[in-house]
Amino acid sequence: ITREHVAQGKTIFFSTHLLDQAEKLCHRAGILYKGRLAAVGTLEELRTNLAKGGSLEEIFFAVTGS
Repeated sequence: ITREHVAQGKTIFFSTHLLDQAEKLCHRAGILYKGRLAAVGTLEELRTNLAKGGSLEEIFFAVTGS
C-alpha cells in the first residue's frame, strides 16, 4: 500500500530508529539531532556529502558525531 500512495504522488512520513529499514524503504531522509533537523536529502545526496558512500547508519554517525 505504501508504494501505491507514493505512485499517486503522496508523501509518506516514516519515523524509525531502524536505519537499515529506512534505507530500504525511503528515497529521502532527514536526521534529527538534539531536537533539530541536522541533515536532509536523498540517500545519494547524504552519502555523497556526509559519508562518502556509506550506509544510512554511517551517515547518522557522521552527522551526530556519535
